[in-house]
Amino acid sequence: MGDRVALLAAGGRLAQSGPPRDFYTVPATADVARFFGWCVLDGTRNGAGFRAGGGVFDAPDHVERRELTAVAFHPSAVRLSHPESASTVNALPAAVEHVTDLGAQRRVTARLASGERIDIVRAVDRAARTGGQGPAQLDIAPAFLRFFSRG
Repeated sequence: MGDRVALLAAGGRLAQSGPPRDFYTVPATADVARFFGWCVLDGTRNGAGFRAGGGVFDAPDHVERRELTAVAFHPSAVRLSHPESASTVNALPAAVEHVTDLGAQRRVTARLASGERIDIVRAVDRAARTGGQGPAQLDIAPAFLRFFSRG
C-alpha cells in the first residue's frame, strides 16, 4: 500500500487525498465518512449546538455552526449506557434491538430515535451494560465527532 491515496467521488471529483489512516480517522466529507463506515446524521443548528438523530451535539468553537448540515462518528467510538444515567449532550437515544455474543466481543444493533440503525462491536466489558433489548443511550466523546457543512 502506498503512503498516500486518493478517493474519487461521483463524476471523478477528488473527495480526499492523503495518508490512508486519515480517511478512517478524519474524513474530509460526509461521503468519505460514509464510505469508511461512519454513521452520518443530517441535522440542524440548535442554538449553540447541533441537533441530529434525536440528540444534541456540542460543535467545537472552530466550526462555523450556521453552515453545519451533518455530524458523524465511527461506531467504534460509541459507548453504550443506560438512558437515565447518561449525559444529554453528545449522546443519542436508542433502542437495542439485538445483541450477538462473539466471544471476546459483542455486536449490539441499536436503532436511533431518528430511525437509523447502527451496529456497535465492542470488547466484552463485564462492568458495562450487558442487558438485551430495550432503551439505551449512545455516548460519543467530543474528540470522536466530525461535523460537516454544505459544499
